[in-house]
Amino acid sequence: MRKWRCDTGRLVGEPWQGDSTGSIHALALSPDGKTIACRNDHGSVQQWDTDGEIKDVWATVESAVASLSWSPCGAYIAGGTILIRKSDNGEVEVGPIETNQCLVNGVAYSSSGDRITSGGDGTIRIWDSKTGEPLVSPVEDL
Repeated sequence: MRKWRCDTGRLVGEPWQGDSTGSIHALALSPDGKTIACRNDHGSVQQWDTDGEIKDVWATVESAVASLSWSPCGAYIAGGTILIRKSDNGEVEVGPIETNQCLVNGVAYSSSGDRITSGGDGTIRIWDSKTGEPLVSPVEDL
């Protein structure tokens, strides 16, 4: 990963080097702007502080995490199939949610944190973030 200045678009420092190489498939900045969660080629989810130091690495059984989203309060990270994990230790709080989407390309929390949307396979689905239960019928044919 690289850090860039938002006001100038210039690079800051050297590339961040973790314990693995390869592509980053998902990335999300915490609500307080101090932590970045990312998913790499090896399937792990890493948390970095914004100075480029690894804070934590979670192994994951999820084969395809294409999107990550922090809850508005910063206590949870959702991603993949959907698993909602505690942000401080990676413990699964809710899920996996059976989305019936082959690949979840996007995951996002609502501003209140009580709902999660998932997008994939031409559908959008909306879930209760505390229980994983669907809240509305899938929006299809997108």
